Amino acid sequence: MMPTQGVFDGFAPAAPVQSLFFALLPDAPARGSIARLTDALRSEHDLHGHRIDPARYHLTLHYLGESAGPRQDVEMRAAAAAKTVRSEAFDVTLDNAVSFRGRDDKPCVLRSSERAAPLHALWRELGTALAKVGLSRHLDREFAPHVTIGYDPKSILAVSIAPLTWAAVEFLLIRSVRGQARHEVLGRFPLGIDGGRLRQHPDGECNDFALR
Repeated sequence: MMPTQGVFDGFAPAAPVQSLFFALLPDAPARGSIARLTDALRSEHDLHGHRIDPARYHLTLHYLGESAGPRQDVEMRAAAAAKTVRSEAFDVTLDNAVSFRGRDDKPCVLRSSERAAPLHALWRELGTALAKVGLSRHLDREFAPHVTIGYDPKSILAVSIAPLTWAAVEFLLIRSVRGQARHEVLGRFPLGIDGGRLRQHPDGECNDFALR
């Protein structure tokens, strides 16, 4: 009997595709509200496509592209840039649902009908910091904040929803591996800076988070 060979000579298994991005995450009550709203929208609009796991709900601030395997240099530079951000904590409010166009399985998202100044200020400050460490080629020039709740061939025209709000007290650097149903948090960066000092978080902690 020939021995089992996991990899043919000369051929290494392809590294999984990984994405890197900064995001805000809704807290547990907001995730529950978003999940219940998703159920209602799917029923009302007869949607049967892929739905996002509530554990993966997020609002992307900056997407830093994808690669085959980790990009430790990019991760370290991104984390260093994030540590220089000095934005205040603020509330995120979502008050309408809509489907984006441009693909067969259209993203169904929640977003705000009004421009939130603190959120856009954080996006701009983080983008400036990332550009200073040589990551400007990854940055978008426009920002359309939203939380994706699923994908479906059918579309939802913009509809109002009861406002969903959570307090953004930190932003995160996240690695997502294609085919894996989870996000890996690489770094947490607190919001709420007062005179160079971190304000105390609701859980009583006041830490400077570093890339793990």
